[in-house]
Amino acid sequence: MKVKVTQNHIAIGMRHSPRQCPIALALVDKKLVDVRVCTNWAYFTKRGLFLMSVDFGAKLPSTAAAFIRAFDSGKDVEPFEFEIHPKKSK
Repeated sequence: MKVKVTQNHIAIGMRHSPRQCPIALALVDKKLVDVRVCTNWAYFTKRGLFLMSVDFGAKLPSTAAAFIRAFDSGKDVEPFEFEIHPKKSK
């Protein structure tokens, strides 16, 4: 799954917020719900037919982890893209 973090995500994103950081907002734009992002992982729910929900987790690449550390420490960051490979949570 390709994730695109835009300038808008960065502008409205909140530092130290697992649910409102730029990466979380980019995942919400992909129609995912209950998104939570930490430095190395993202967790989210996909809704399917008849409102059935499936929980997923995805390891974040090192570029995303570096972005999170820079953003949370107040450094300037740029829009970027990365790939994740979600796996169903057990």
